[in-house]
Amino acid sequence: MEASWKAGVVRYDVDFSARIVRYYGASGEEYVEAYPLVEV
Repeated sequence: MEASWKAGVVRYDVDFSARIVRYYGASGEEYVEAYPLVEV
């Protein structure tokens, strides 16, 4: 969390169905990152 905050991320949303994370910056920036399916 601290590293995200230092990078300028003020919030993030995780969509478990679509397997993506959306990161939001203080000035309205948005970055979307997909992650692979993990089976346990």
